[in-house]
Amino acid sequence: MIFKIADILKNLPWSFDSTAELPWLDRSRAEKSLQKARQQRRISEREYQLLDHWRELGYCIVKDLIPATAINNLVAELADLFFLESAIPGLRIEGIQAENLPASLSHEQVLALDMEQRKALVNSIWRLHAFHEISPAARAIFDNQNLRDLVRVC
Repeated sequence: MIFKIADILKNLPWSFDSTAELPWLDRSRAEKSLQKARQQRRISEREYQLLDHWRELGYCIVKDLIPATAINNLVAELADLFFLESAIPGLRIEGIQAENLPASLSHEQVLALDMEQRKALVNSIWRLHAFHEISPAARAIFDNQNLRDLVRVC
């Protein structure tokens, strides 16, 4: 069964601004929009292939789109998160897939773990939401013009 984002959003247990425009990848007509952009030559065949892969699988790989220094800065900042002196208010580490830990922890809870648990957590699977709002390194990638140009084609 295929679910549409708009249908899922209708049934959320929290408020959602349904008047906000969804990103083109989340719209029901994403595939047609992408095909139209290619037909109108607003995107190259390579861009079409990349974006269609992203639409279909949720990611694409574009070599050298973002400078290596920006990626290295973000990686360092993410690794340091687990060893800071004080917690970042409001930050949550989500989707944790580490033994004997809940799926979601506040940054304060993470910093309260013993050092071995924190080291293990760094190398496990987890995610952050809206990190670009508090991280200069993530913001630099979020604001990268090459990336923005690629994703704004439709």
